Amino acid sequence: MKNITEINSIKKHGRLALDIKETAESLGVSKRTVYNLCDRGLLRPSRALRKPLFPITEIERFLNVTSETLGVLK
Repeated sequence: MKNITEINSIKKHGRLALDIKETAESLGVSKRTVYNLCDRGLLRPSRALRKPLFPITEIERFLNVTSETLGVLK
């Protein structure tokens, strides 16, 4: 499972995006949950290719926005 440290390592080595499985693993959720987040407009994949790719910056944006929104749960 990828965590934020691994995502930072991926960024340093030039990887710009994750596929659906890697995104789910990095967030600690199922692939279905990632699809649901996309359907709700909370997570926006790049659909330029055959499969959705999630830019690292989009995953970070999602985490920052939802952390601010749900800050009362901290």
